[in-house]
Amino acid sequence: MKKYSTTILSLFLLWTCEQTPNSLEVSTNTTSNNDTSDSLYIAELEYSFSSNQFFVSSYSPSDDSVSLIWYNLESLQNELWTLEMSAFVRDNGSGFDRIPGDQYFDHEFSPALFSADSLSEWRIRLTAGEKNLTKMISLETPLPPIIVAVFAPDTLWLSTSGYRIDTLQVEVSHPKGLDEIRSVTFKSKKPGTSTYTQPFDLYDDGGNTTLFNIGDTLFLNSNDKKAGDGIWSFPIALDPSGNTGTNYWLFQAQSWNGQISTFEDSLVIMLPLTMTIPNDGVVL
Repeated sequence: MKKYSTTILSLFLLWTCEQTPNSLEVSTNTTSNNDTSDSLYIAELEYSFSSNQFFVSSYSPSDDSVSLIWYNLESLQNELWTLEMSAFVRDNGSGFDRIPGDQYFDHEFSPALFSADSLSEWRIRLTAGEKNLTKMISLETPLPPIIVAVFAPDTLWLSTSGYRIDTLQVEVSHPKGLDEIRSVTFKSKKPGTSTYTQPFDLYDDGGNTTLFNIGDTLFLNSNDKKAGDGIWSFPIALDPSGNTGTNYWLFQAQSWNGQISTFEDSLVIMLPLTMTIPNDGVVL
């Protein structure tokens, strides 16, 4: 049955996935102001919502005399630039510098938690000797994925002859496109238990992922019909000897900026259907 999501809960959590995003966890609204010179320049300024970190990297050609850079991280508050954090950085592989001697001066800043709604304008000011450079970045409030619909059975009957097979499907979208979706998962709370299982990944891969090998006779792929269409799938296989009752599901969709939307659903698992033949011989 198709069930539409009416409530989206936005949480800052992180799961893993292989899909490639448009913007990863980083704001792409980066603007420059006096950020280049004849030699030294600010190569990168990025922000990760999931880790609350600014990353800055400046490049100095090997024939330049720069050996030490001073970074100031500032935010715009009440039309005034306010110093948040500062750091001296060398290209020696120490601290946050990634590779010694590569002419890149790398650093990461982790400011106090803030809202992008209230503090959206930030800048890095660089000083190296007599050189002064500035690069600005504008942050957008991160958007969560949207769980559009869940396609799942309301009731399933156990089979007397083998595993009962069905498929869970979740339609997910994002205002910036499907590449912004990092993962779609679900947890299961089985009949007779009080806690959810570890999360299982759903797949939008056109059925190319083999997930189960039951007794070397039953091989199940993701049961996904079309890759990249925004409908994520996962097969369910009910053991003939499994418990009956209500199985609860918690579906979660996460974007690369670290936000999660959730949707709850349930499945009633019943004993196998049986036929009874009354005295008049009519099958009910």
